[in-house]
Amino acid sequence: MPKSLHALLKPGAMLVAMGAGAALPDMHNVLVIRYCLMAMLFIMFLQIRFNDVNLQRGHLRILALNFAMGIVPFLLLTGIKQNNLALAAFWTGIAPTATAAPVVMGFLGGKVSFVLSGFVLTNALIPLSLPLLLVALSGHFSWSHFLPSLWNIIQLIGMPLCLACIIRLVQPQSVAFAKRLKGLSFALWVIMLFYIAADASHFIRSQDDAGSLASFLAIAAVSFVICVLNFLLGYAVGGKGLRRESSQTLGQKNTSLTIYLALIYANPLAALGPTFYVFWHNAWNALQLYLHARKNNNDTTTA
Repeated sequence: MPKSLHALLKPGAMLVAMGAGAALPDMHNVLVIRYCLMAMLFIMFLQIRFNDVNLQRGHLRILALNFAMGIVPFLLLTGIKQNNLALAAFWTGIAPTATAAPVVMGFLGGKVSFVLSGFVLTNALIPLSLPLLLVALSGHFSWSHFLPSLWNIIQLIGMPLCLACIIRLVQPQSVAFAKRLKGLSFALWVIMLFYIAADASHFIRSQDDAGSLASFLAIAAVSFVICVLNFLLGYAVGGKGLRRESSQTLGQKNTSLTIYLALIYANPLAALGPTFYVFWHNAWNALQLYLHARKNNNDTTTA
């Protein structure tokens, strides 16, 4: 298969899944999304080498920005009474670092251990802080809401993590085996996108709102702006020698996690924010990889 065609397979599959889901709103099912996400997290935890984690001061700056990119847009948009847009912005900006971010950094010839450490830090602290953060942003505290939210997130992340740790203790070579499951992870992600689109389509149709298309486009635009700011701010705070790494750590997001949580704690429109982000950050990754390959080719030709 030609490389150009092969490069289009994944984005094509994502678009087809979303289009099919949008056309079949009655297929909406949040439970399927939950189980797909837990399976993806299990595969991810199975292949992480925690010995490579080395936290630095730069990781704390990235963590602070990660929180800010969720909270600040939310406050600004709620201030002008754009509540659905504010929720979409929050769930887009608050997403922790993506599983694939260290892999992409490896392709770019950067410091993989820095991005891996950022991934572990943000994926450990941000999800666990969300129940308290949601209470703070809503302005209403209730143990009856806080504790179930916390327990739900602990189950969502803790069960795959514990299972992965047990398997790694019993079968250490499972780390190498997990790396061969990238195809399965992507298949699960495509299934998730189908049900996410179906959920969003069902929600939009149930609103009977002529402004739904405008809301859809506004969420796409806000998601794009947040994506651009994430990569730029990450680059700015990276300091000498770690600009690309910081940019990738802040910019490439674990959207599958926040898409599911947005469906549970907000609504399908809010989940569209991180869904659009998938396309924005992957478009930037594709451009980075193209520019990096072209630079290497030019260097080889010159040599």
